[in-house]
Formats: sequence, structure tokens, C-alpha cells
Amino acid sequence: MQENNIVSIDEKTQEKLALFVFWEKNGIVRDYVKFYLEELKKIAKDIVVIVNGILSEKSKCFLKNLGCEIVVRENIGFDFSAWKAGLCYKGWDEVEKYQELILCNCSCYGPLYPLSEVFDVMNLRRCDFWGMTRQESIDEKIIRNDPDSVILEHLQSYFLVFRKNVLKSSKFRNWWDNLVDALTWQKEVAYHEVRFTKYLEDAGFTSSSYIDTNDYYELLPHAHQSYYCSDIQIIKDKLPLVKRKLFIDENHRMQSKRLGGAARTILEYIKKQTKYPEELIWQDLLATRKMSEIKDALHLNYILPSDIEDVVPKCKLALICYVYYPDMVEEMKKYIITLPKWADIYIISSNDKTLKIYKDRLKNTQFKEIFFRKKENRGRDLSAYLISGRDVFFNYELICCIHDKKSKQNDGIVSKDFFSHIMQCTLYSKEYVGNIINLFNKEKFCGMLLPPTVYFGPYTTLGRECGSNEQNMVRLYKKLELNIPFEKNTVAPFGSVFWVRGVAIRRLLEFNWTYDDFPKEPMAPDGTISHAIERIFPLVVQNSGYYVSWCSPADCASLYMNNYAYMLRDYNKVLYEFFAPLPWIKMKDRLYRTLLNLKFNRYKYFKYKLLSKITFGNRKKRYKTKYKLLKFIKNERQ
Repeated sequence: MQENNIVSIDEKTQEKLALFVFWEKNGIVRDYVKFYLEELKKIAKDIVVIVNGILSEKSKCFLKNLGCEIVVRENIGFDFSAWKAGLCYKGWDEVEKYQELILCNCSCYGPLYPLSEVFDVMNLRRCDFWGMTRQESIDEKIIRNDPDSVILEHLQSYFLVFRKNVLKSSKFRNWWDNLVDALTWQKEVAYHEVRFTKYLEDAGFTSSSYIDTNDYYELLPHAHQSYYCSDIQIIKDKLPLVKRKLFIDENHRMQSKRLGGAARTILEYIKKQTKYPEELIWQDLLATRKMSEIKDALHLNYILPSDIEDVVPKCKLALICYVYYPDMVEEMKKYIITLPKWADIYIISSNDKTLKIYKDRLKNTQFKEIFFRKKENRGRDLSAYLISGRDVFFNYELICCIHDKKSKQNDGIVSKDFFSHIMQCTLYSKEYVGNIINLFNKEKFCGMLLPPTVYFGPYTTLGRECGSNEQNMVRLYKKLELNIPFEKNTVAPFGSVFWVRGVAIRRLLEFNWTYDDFPKEPMAPDGTISHAIERIFPLVVQNSGYYVSWCSPADCASLYMNNYAYMLRDYNKVLYEFFAPLPWIKMKDRLYRTLLNLKFNRYKYFKYKLLSKITFGNRKKRYKTKYKLLKFIKNERQ
């Protein structure tokens, strides 16, 4: 009867074996991996998790409770060697009993859609093995000077499925029996992933891919279509798996072909259009990646309206304002009064005269509660936050931290413009402040908002954010026992003016700071514990499970964008002149590379000073600097 020909989902599940490769530095099976395995369990009878390296006891318990078999091996050979170990563990006689074999790994988020839907589609395809995506051939070598490492057309190996006739073939078994461990990622791709599809096709087997590569060939005929078109494939063709590398260290690679918005587009799509828990991606990224990488990949920059405001939800909100200079009271007041009337205001100073003036000038403002606190004249704004205002971070959901900054080491106008930048990006108007509060309410993983790093005059911090503070930062990092990766390019609130969730910063406050921890006045302009704390803020926020983002009103963003374009234009002019192709490019490659490396090595020691002169110096300095560069090139050519 017809009913006897219907195969139920449960019966289909009994046919499949999945070999899942897992690696994590600390052996932690994170929640995104748990979700993947739980979904994989719905379509596979058995799952063998092959661990390259170590596995934590807690993670081992989860895998066993899920019903997974576990193979722990030395971390040698990447995915293909791990799959070989999984096949050896099961044994070929056992493997051949399954209708299908799935090879997959932990390099993806998802599935965004049920895997059963993919198998329903692929069950209608006439093929012997298949994958999610296919990479077209490219006339490009993975390993330099190795013609055998050219990129052939192949199914990408993050998810492969083989049917019974392949599993029973001697060719398939011979591939694994003769497999040699790849000692580098390049060799793994060149000798295993790229060659595997052709090897089986030469043996007479037919292949297919869930995503039709031809649809994307016109967009990128000479590149990795499946990578650069990930957002289109996920949204248009319902590709269920998202490569993690899109969200981590591949921003520069994506921008070599596209504008670079794929990761942010995918994340927004996941949040609004799928049932996949967005928090699994955030949790993994914030626990394992550097904040600067996350910020670059997801474009964590908020440009908010300064004259339009939605309904602002009430929350426990406080302002911590450190003040010292009596002559700045009116300037500070215009920013303070942008806070909602239900906010609590904490004015902290080491100057009695200044406190008295603020009490007088703020007494007729809209705020119900204004608290005035005296502190020692040591540590400036940082000790005001960490000592005098310590309790505020435990008693309020959202805190805005500001101070009346004067950078006396710089010219007056330079100091004034820096102060205006950080304050306007923090408290531009009542409407802007309302939009910031709404943003925190909407984006539950946003932990800190801070002004964009300035680039003008003496402020050439971008690219050397750590400066002379690395040693102090490392000491703080160890003292606070932070678990996230340490980084020099910290996304820091330079000027110590920012918005933050109280819960996101408490790790820093668990250390009992005293005024003796801070240098005596006069304080050095850089290299102190205060400057290290300023730079460690974002690491503390990230360690608490939140991200850090730049934030600016539209007016400031317009100026900022113009300044960046101006800076980049002149920077490129220098590079074009300094590294432009010259007649000596025709020399032997080895000599050319030696000279080029020499130029880079010589250049790196003064590039920041040079960049400042080229960008902001007067005409005489600009021409003088360019003359030195051209003279240097001439000498190198000789």
C-alpha cells in the first residue's frame, strides 16, 4: 500500500551518522555549539564529537547527556584528520550500515532554519554526495610557489554529506586510509578540502550543492562567491549555517571585494527574521574575540538624532560629574541639564570652592536629587568614579560619567576642542540623551557608549591606543582576572567620558581602590595608572558580557567623517608616493622584496610622527617631510 512507502522523519533520522569536529582553546562547548548539536540530533541517529585538544568536564557532561559519543585526540591535522579519527573510532563495518554520513564542525553559527528542510531539498537531487556551498575554481595558489595548491572547484568542507554508495566504495575508504595530517591551515585547505571533491568525482561519483553557485558567478566571477555573498545566500536562498569568521578576523578580507556590511546585515536579519537566538552569537564573540575586531566587523557606531526623541523609558539613571575648575561651571551646567529630571546627579570635587559654586548654580535645576561629595585631590576623575562614586555603579542601571577636562599640556584651543568633542558626543541635547537611553533599552548587549576616538592636532591615537600604558594595562588585566583576550587596540573612552551599564563595570570596582593607588599631583600627561584604567574600561565591560560602541550625534558625525576622509586622503598620498611602483620593480623578486621590507621596517619607527606632520603640519613641514621620503626612495633605488 502507498502508506508503506512513506518514510517518517524518525526513520530518516536512523539512517544518518554525523561526525562533528570541535576545538576550543579552553575546551568549552559554548552555547552556539550546543544549539548546533541539538539541531543536528534531530536529523542524525548518532553523533560522534571529535575533540581536537581538550574538553572541559562540564562540556563533557553536556555532550554525554545529549547522547553524543566523544573522541578526544591530540590537536594535529585539523578537520580531515579529526574526521579520519572518527571513522576509525566507529569502524568501517559500522559506518557502512548508515544511509548517509555527515561531516561537519564547530566553525558555524546556526542552523538558522531546520536542517530537515535542507535534507528534504537534497533528497530530490540525483547525486552521490553534496555540501552546503560550492567554491568555483580560481587561478590562485593557496601555498606560494606550489602549483599543486591551486584552488579547484570544490564543495566547502564545513558541511558535507555522503550517501551509502560512496560509503561502501573502496575509493572513499582509500582517501581516509592514505590521508596525511596537515600541519598548517594552508595545507589542510590545499591538499584536503580543495582536492576531495575532484578526487571523488574522478572516481565516478556525482556531487551537488544546496546553494547554486551559478547564481553568484556574475557578482564575483573571480573570487570566493560563497564567502563574499554570505548575506545574500542566507537571506535569499536560506543557507542555514553562518561562518564564524565573518564576525571575527575577516573584515579586511570582506572589504577587499565589498563595502563590508555582510556581518551586520546577517546579524540584523537573524534578530528580526529567524528564530535563532541572537544572544548565542554575542556570547561567543564577547568571550573569545577582541573588542576592536567585533566593533570593526559589526560596525558598532551609533549616530543618533539630536532633535528627535522617542518616549524614554524610566530607569535608575545617575550622572557622576567630577569637577575641579570653577571657571567651567556654566559650560558644564549646559551639559548636565540635558539629563532627564528623574536622574540623580552626583557632583564630586576636591575643591571646596568649586563645590560651593556648583551647589549655588544647580539649585534651581529640574533635578529632585543632587548629591555633592568631597574627595582627595588625587586621581582626578578616575578616583571620583572608582572611590567617591563607587556605590553609584551598584545602585543604578545606567550611569553617565563626565568631568571638566582641561588638557594643560596642549594649546588652549586644542584642549577646548577635545573637551567639546567628548562632551557633545555624550550629552549633546535632551533629545540626544533620550535616544541614548532608548538605545541601551533596545540593545541588551550594549554595555558602554563612548565618543569616537579623536584624530586632530596632537591626538594621533588611532592604531596605537595603548601608547606607553601597556605594562600598567597588563598588570590590571591580571589583577582583575579578566578572561577575554587582552588587546592593545582597545576601544577606550579617551578623556574618561562615557555612558555605561552599572553591571558592566562592577568587576573593576570589586578591587578596593584607595587614593594611594593614584599618582600625586602634578600628574604626568600619560603612562600613569589612571591612563591604564581609562584603557582597561572596555575590557572590563566585555568581560561582563557586553560590547562597547562609539556614539555620536549627527552634527558631530558629519564633522568626524569629513576629518577622517581628509586624513585618509593625505595619508594615501604619502603611501602612493612612498610605495608607488618604480622602475626598480623590474628587478628580481628577491631583491625587490628585500628593499620593500627594508622600507617598511625603516618607516614603521617614525610613521606616527610622519603621519601627524603630513596631515596637520604647515605647508613648509609638509613639503619638507615629502622631500625626505623621496630622498629616502632615491637612496634605496641606488
